[in-house]
Order: sequence, then structure tokens, then C-alpha cells
Amino acid sequence: MKLTQSRSQKSRETILAAARALFDEKGYAAAAMDEVAQRAGLSKASIFAHFTDKQAVLATLGIADIELLLRELRPRAAAGIALSAEALAETFSPWLRYFLAKPDFARLYLIQSGLLRSPESQAYVALCASHEALIAEGLARGNSGLPMPAANQIARGAQAHFQQVLVYRLSGWIVSDAEAEQSLQDALAIWCTGADKLFTPPSGPA
Repeated sequence: MKLTQSRSQKSRETILAAARALFDEKGYAAAAMDEVAQRAGLSKASIFAHFTDKQAVLATLGIADIELLLRELRPRAAAGIALSAEALAETFSPWLRYFLAKPDFARLYLIQSGLLRSPESQAYVALCASHEALIAEGLARGNSGLPMPAANQIARGAQAHFQQVLVYRLSGWIVSDAEAEQSLQDALAIWCTGADKLFTPPSGPA
């Protein structure tokens, strides 16, 4: 039984490695599942024994990458995140760059995160929630006197700005990746200014 599970896991990893390489070389749209099977050295039936379709392969690859980004964010959140556009941009920039480099997955992520119809959709929602929670935790740690409910609201708003910039870039309303990064920074600057006035307690004697 353990041997069978080990072989199954190895086959799954081989499929994912082959698909990642093929998607990077040809692009997701141009890559066919027949080619993934050929590169993996497996039958097409073996591919579909692990994944329902090509979209499921893309989702699995992207989810793994996002989970890695989350792990990289945790130490920063634990150290504290200042309530500033620069500090928040540093937490979102790796995500923005990843999604801009993987537009097919970015579109899938944005669409599926609003649905709850599949395990992948549920994973997207959980990743969004984890990202938001880590940023809120970092804000609460990095800003003395900032209550957790306020940190949650700030993180939620910042994530909304991030997703809006991503949508605009994917739609072509923002014409370059550099403009997308600047747009995110500008949006976060305005958001942080308002949040600072609204949520930060005044200094000095009462």
C-alpha cells in the first residue's frame, strides 16, 4: 500500500514538473495535455487519473507557489509591518510580480476565489484569507496601539487595492507591469494615510 502511494505521489510530482516546464516554454494556452504526458513519460490516462483537466494542473502549480509566498511572508509579519505604503507594498510586491508573470493562473485565481465549487476554489479562498490574516497580524505587531479589528480592516482594504490593480493590469487598463507596481504603491499610500488618521490613537497627553 505504501509503495503504491509512493509511486502515485512520484507520478503526480513528475506530471507537475513536466507541466511547469511546458507551460513556461510554450505558454499555458498552447500547451496540450498530450505534450504533458509525453514529457512526463506517462500515458494521458495516467495524467487524468491525477488531474481532471489542464486547469486543475495549473491550479495545483499556482497554489504551491502561493503557499511558498505565504511561508516567506510569515517572518516579516512576525517582526511587524509599519502602517506605511512602503511597508505594505513590500508585502504585496512579491505577490503582484508572481501573478503578473503568471497571467493565466492570475485570471484563474481571481475567478475561482469568488466561487466555492471545487477544492481548488476553496484553496484560493483559504490562501486569500491567510494572506490577509498575516498582514493584519504584522500591522498589529508593528503599530503600537493598533487594535486587531482595525488591523484586519486595513489588511482587507489593502488586499482589495492589490486585487484591483491586478485586474486592471490583466484587463489592459494598466499598460505595463511597472505601472501596475506604481499604481499599487499610490493606492496604498492613499489608503494608509486615511487608515492612519482613522485608526491610530492620537499621541500626547489625553
